[in-house]
Amino acid sequence: MPPQNTIVYADLDSAGPHVPSAIAESIARASEDSLIAGQFDFALKPLQAEEIHRAFRELPSGHERLSLDGNLVLLDAGAMFAYAPYRSTILLSADPFEGVGQIQQSLRIDADLVRVRLHDALLTARKVIALGHSASLAMAALLPKPAERRSLPSIALAASGSAILIVRNDDDQAADETLHMLLDTFGDQEFSLFDASTVFERNWKLVVQLGIAQSSLPGARLSDAWAGGVPVVQLVNPVSLRARRRRQAGPITDIVVEHGKSGLLCTGVDELRSLLADLLSDVLPARAVARGARHRVDPAGEWDILLKAISQ
Repeated sequence: MPPQNTIVYADLDSAGPHVPSAIAESIARASEDSLIAGQFDFALKPLQAEEIHRAFRELPSGHERLSLDGNLVLLDAGAMFAYAPYRSTILLSADPFEGVGQIQQSLRIDADLVRVRLHDALLTARKVIALGHSASLAMAALLPKPAERRSLPSIALAASGSAILIVRNDDDQAADETLHMLLDTFGDQEFSLFDASTVFERNWKLVVQLGIAQSSLPGARLSDAWAGGVPVVQLVNPVSLRARRRRQAGPITDIVVEHGKSGLLCTGVDELRSLLADLLSDVLPARAVARGARHRVDPAGEWDILLKAISQ
C-alpha cells in the first residue's frame, strides 16, 4: 500500500490567486487518474473556522509533532496556522502572509500572532513546495533553503459542449460592457461566467478570455482549455498587452494566445463580436487551432511530477 498523504486546507485565506479547496480537489482527482495511480494515496481534510481555532488552542507552537497516519500536507495559510507544530509538507499557491487579514477577521486573533505561527509552520516543515514564481519569491527570505518550486499542472476542460465559458480577468467597466454586448448580440447562445466549483462539471463549446489570462485557478487558465481541446478566443487591450510585454521578461504565451496557433486573439470588442458570429456559424476553424494547441501541454506527465514531489 502506498503511504497516505492527507491534504489539509481551509478556504479562509482567499487573498491569493488560488482557492485552496479547488487545488486540493484537483490533486486528489489527479492522483486517481494518474497512469501510476497505485503509487499515490491522497485524502482530503477541509477545516472550518472553529476547527482552526481549536487547533490553535490545543496545538501550541514550539512543540514539534509528527503525524502517525502518513504525510501531512498543509495547503496554504489556513492549514498552516492550524497545524503549525506538525512536521509536514507545506504546499503554497501564494504568499501565505497575504492571508493574515482573512484569518484575523475569521478567527478574531491578533494579526501578529497569526504571522508568528505561520512563520513557525515554515520552520517546522519537512519540506516547502511553492506552486509558481510568486509563492517561491515570497518565501525566499524566510526559509533557510529555497522552497521547491513546482507548477500546478493543467487540468483538461471538457470539449464539445453547447455553452461558452467566460473567464473575466479584468474587473472594470470595459469588461462589463463586453459582457453586455455578448448577451445582447448572441441572445440564443448560453454564456456561463467562470465558477471554480463547477467549471469541470460540464462540456464547453468555446472559452472566451476577457483580458490577459492571469488567473491561476484551475479551469481559468489557457492551459486547461488547451489540455481539453476547447477552442480559446481572447480579447486583450493592445495597450495592456504592450505594458505587460515591457514588464515581463521572456515569453507571455502562457497568458496570451498566439493567434492561429494556440487560440484566436482579438484586440477590440467589434472584432470579438464579428469573430464570434463567424464561429457560431462554423466552429470548425477554431477546433482545428485547438487541436494544435493541445500538443503544448502534457497534463499526465505534469501531474505525475507534482504528485511524486508531494509524496516523497
